[in-house]
Amino acid sequence: MPVGTSDTSCRMFLAMRFAARGLIALIIFASCAAALRAQTMQIMLVDGKSGHPVTSISWLSPRTILYVGLGRESDLSLLLTIDKQGVVPLRFTRDAKEINVPQCEGKHAARDKVLKSGNKDEVKAFNKKYKNCDNLPVNNPIVGFVDSISVGPIIRTLGGRNYFQYVQCWAGFPTFFSTDEVLQHGVVTTNNCGSATASPKSGRLILFVRSPTQMEAARQAWN
Repeated sequence: MPVGTSDTSCRMFLAMRFAARGLIALIIFASCAAALRAQTMQIMLVDGKSGHPVTSISWLSPRTILYVGLGRESDLSLLLTIDKQGVVPLRFTRDAKEINVPQCEGKHAARDKVLKSGNKDEVKAFNKKYKNCDNLPVNNPIVGFVDSISVGPIIRTLGGRNYFQYVQCWAGFPTFFSTDEVLQHGVVTTNNCGSATASPKSGRLILFVRSPTQMEAARQAWN
């Protein structure tokens, strides 16, 4: 039996549907692959009293520096500068070629070994290998995926001089935050400093802090 016009149209329609489904599946697969490859976390500082973001106005003004450790062992710790919007971007990738910070895995185990041996040559080799692994200043860091990050001191500084250290408004120090939890759902710390609130958003870690009182600032300067 010859194929009619309606049969041809039907087959073309079905072929187009399957092609469209294949294209959609390809797009979804590519999107998932990209998501697995690299994701960006935004770390934000918010004043627990006013609810306003804590920012760095310009390079001439005092900067706000955040100490961030990568992983539970914190083999690598970074010094990150808050931008004008009160945000620090921290990008995670599974592509080793994209990473722009030192590879410091094994630092803690190597340090313990050196401390036990006390060998001067081993100490020298350790210091050379891991010299950039502690408190490394970096802009727009791209790091390998870790299970968690830790937040250390948050400093207000100008010209290399520390003016004061912000007081955190949540319990526990240093604090560890699950990388997956932040990237998937977002995390907001508790606020024991005031009534300011914020809603969690995927990829965002919001830290409530406040400026120290005069007495606290004087104590910081004394120490």
